Amino acid sequence: MLTRFLFVVMLAGLTVPQMTAAQCSHARYPQKNVTMTPRTGDYDILHYQLALEVDPETESLTGQMTLTAISTVANLSQIDLDLHPAMTVDHVIDAANQSPLEFTHQDDQLLIVLPAPLGEGDSIQIAIHYSGSPEEGWHWGNIIYSLNFHESAQGWMPCNDRPDDKATFHLECTVPAGLTTAANGKLIEVIDNGDGTETHFWQENYPIATYLIVIHIGEYAVLTDTYPTETDTMDVFYYVRPSEVGPAEESFSSFIDMMTIYANRFGEYPFLTEKMAVATAPIIFAGMEHQTCYTLNPAFLSDQSVICHELSHQWWGDAVTPLEWADIWLNEGFATYSEAIYFDDADITPLPDYMNTLTAAFNDEYPIYNHPDFFPTYVYDKGAWVQHMLRGVMGDEAFFAAQQDYFQTYRDGNASTERYREICEAHYEDDLSWFFDQWVYGAGHPEYKIEWTQIPTAYYEFRTEVRVHQTQPDSTVFQMPLPFRMIARPYPEEDFYDITRFNDQRDQVFLLDTDCCEDSLIFDPENWLLKRNVEIEYKPKFTIEHIIIDDSEGGDGDGAPEAGETFILHIQLKNNFRDDDRVIGRIESEDDAFEFESGYYAQLDWGEILTDSLAWVNTTISIMADTEPHLGIIDLDIGDRRSTLDISLFLGAADILLVDDDGGADFERYFLSELDSLHQFVEHWDTHLRGAPNANRLADYETVIWFTGNQNTETLTAADQAALIDFLEGGGKLFLTGEDIDEDLMVNGNGETFFTDYLRAELITDDRQIPPYMPGVAGDPIGNGLTLRIRGDGGADNQDSPGEIAPLDENTFGSFAYPAGDFSALHYADGARRVVYFAFGLEAITQTNQNFASRKMVLQRVLEYLSGTSTVLPEQTTITVPQRVQLYQNVPNPFNPQTVIRFDLAQPAPVKLIIYDVRGQVVRTLVDRPFEAGSYSVLWDATTNSGVEVSSGIYLYRLETPTATLIHRMTLLR
Repeated sequence: MLTRFLFVVMLAGLTVPQMTAAQCSHARYPQKNVTMTPRTGDYDILHYQLALEVDPETESLTGQMTLTAISTVANLSQIDLDLHPAMTVDHVIDAANQSPLEFTHQDDQLLIVLPAPLGEGDSIQIAIHYSGSPEEGWHWGNIIYSLNFHESAQGWMPCNDRPDDKATFHLECTVPAGLTTAANGKLIEVIDNGDGTETHFWQENYPIATYLIVIHIGEYAVLTDTYPTETDTMDVFYYVRPSEVGPAEESFSSFIDMMTIYANRFGEYPFLTEKMAVATAPIIFAGMEHQTCYTLNPAFLSDQSVICHELSHQWWGDAVTPLEWADIWLNEGFATYSEAIYFDDADITPLPDYMNTLTAAFNDEYPIYNHPDFFPTYVYDKGAWVQHMLRGVMGDEAFFAAQQDYFQTYRDGNASTERYREICEAHYEDDLSWFFDQWVYGAGHPEYKIEWTQIPTAYYEFRTEVRVHQTQPDSTVFQMPLPFRMIARPYPEEDFYDITRFNDQRDQVFLLDTDCCEDSLIFDPENWLLKRNVEIEYKPKFTIEHIIIDDSEGGDGDGAPEAGETFILHIQLKNNFRDDDRVIGRIESEDDAFEFESGYYAQLDWGEILTDSLAWVNTTISIMADTEPHLGIIDLDIGDRRSTLDISLFLGAADILLVDDDGGADFERYFLSELDSLHQFVEHWDTHLRGAPNANRLADYETVIWFTGNQNTETLTAADQAALIDFLEGGGKLFLTGEDIDEDLMVNGNGETFFTDYLRAELITDDRQIPPYMPGVAGDPIGNGLTLRIRGDGGADNQDSPGEIAPLDENTFGSFAYPAGDFSALHYADGARRVVYFAFGLEAITQTNQNFASRKMVLQRVLEYLSGTSTVLPEQTTITVPQRVQLYQNVPNPFNPQTVIRFDLAQPAPVKLIIYDVRGQVVRTLVDRPFEAGSYSVLWDATTNSGVEVSSGIYLYRLETPTATLIHRMTLLR
């Protein structure tokens, strides 16, 4: 349970007494010109002793820094320190004998001439008296705080501002009486000076890098907690503003559990003899990992991922500090992966699911080692993925043993990527340079296409053949163990096999032998690999490539089986994998409508079929005269029933003909499932198997739905257009949908007459950027009141370049539009003829929440319009005033390149809506003006205030009103 202590002092009207000359001024020693030289590592600072006087009224500091340094070379004659020019050095003395030392303070270098050269291993104490108003590294306000990352400690204290020179640090901080301080290490004493000031004594006895030094000063409420150790307890403090006490008690209720989980995984908390603390301050970051007292932006007080991220830095970054900034991934990658470890170990979010949130890992133009942008979000996320994949390669036992060894070996010191690799190799007991070369020192990530088939080799013995293709656009070959899971058929219960194979070629074949027949193959089931654009395709040994129905002699010659007809079924078979000397088959059906030459089945023989070759076979089938229209299923068993294929034939004429013109893709399932749920009587016509339906066949139907999927060439042939023209001229009802129809007909010139005269559309552009949403046109029978979301990521989300179109005449109307653009869908009625044209694929409509229309709803509206039964929905006439200020999650999220941010206001108010990056820097001010009460939407196009496109990553958006400040995160994926 947290214990609460309140320390509250009002800064308004605070009187700070004047210091005496003895307290704040010293005779100035003359500065002499000293030759400035580049900074070196010729010395090592062992200890900083800082006496600091803070004056909030004048926003100035007065300090005496006494540092102890040791020479690491022979004949060291001068020491060059870092100090911002805003700070003025009064004098420098040799602390041993109080004699003045010559110095030069130029730009941000303070060069001190030693009284005599130091030999290697010799030490010296130097006292530097200085003062000034800091311009970096120090921040004034109701909460005064320092923020030294990454080399800003020099903004307010002289130091060797580099990560590899760690030293102990003692602080005597004099502040106005009543203010609370929070700093590194342990608070030893607070002395009332009797003059309206207090001096707070802090001691950090563990070595600390300068960028991790911190001091907070202000009106803090202090919550206390205890962390149990093997023999005792350690104090834990939470310094928060009084208004944050309630949220803090809730947010930090799991803090001790976090510490315990990390101690179990990595080793005991590294600063056990001092304390652990968190202090809130309005820093530009979400948090900053100051040693034993990290800083948390209060806007992230409820964000458990930030809280545990900064805590884990006490191990990764504070106890073990990177040798140089190029190794920063050892801080941020480790800490981000520690988030995943905590959420998994605490049973909040499973490890594979948490890793899926680290999407910035794909922005990998550069390696995570020595990234030119220093530490973008990508270094955090990919660094975490590197840890995760390394864990997958090494196994939990070796991986966590390596983490603990690495921590114990380099705690209180510095480590590098190579030192970390060596520790991991010792526990893995094998070379890992191949892993580090591609994932740490190299860029990019793999993309995979996986094809698999299964062939029985003996009784209850099966061989699964897996072909792995790395499809990333560059020539890089990623070497990784690939996990596969084969799901067995549930006879009598479900079972699975996990098998791993090492992939070190761009194209590679693996043979997996099991004793059961597999229903499915899952690639990387536990999500151990950083990968993208993975395609998994089952390729049966045999597939049907084409079907031709010849009813020219035994029927009406329209290419469709009907009651009383006899037809020849021509089947073209393809052998996808291995040569077969003789392929035989058996064709039969449980449907009594079919009668084969030999009764209820027919025997087929393809003879020899080589791999990837085609062969034709045919059989004669009769349809019983009393057959009602329905879908008939024929079973084709090939190779002694080793492979069974279904042939679906619609017998008679349905209400709707669904023309599947997607080039052999599987987008038909998105149509058939919706049409089935709408109780529509539909014939599915696959042009890839049967060719396009002719005009006679189209005439059998009142309504035709024709979709082209993601084809981009010859979506509608001249013969297709001629058949559709005949159909429309006869009063047909057509719904045509596909993203590249306009490009094929107008840009490629394959059907301008059909486009203009029968679709009645004008092409604005055939390559429209994918929008975040498509609003319906108010009052339109199809679009009214609906908003569409379409995506372009693959599968049904196949949109790369939907068309932008406009009505060609006054009798043609738009149904859906692009934000601030022309239409994406049109319709018109001309006598009995009705046409609906979507310049995008209906299959790509995605309903992610109640704000977007479902594919089923849109298809229902289209069919109602084509049948003439639609009614226009009334416009909304009432406006509901929101009850409170609310900021919603952006839609879509993740997004590229646009997203919509919605917010509610319960009353008129000035509003700011600002985009930040994860470092707290302003990216874009979207809104800064007064608003009336109501609900509002704002579009962000992923650009800065100056119009520059931002890179992929996590961004924050912050809504500020007089009564509320709300923040959400969003992810841009380019």
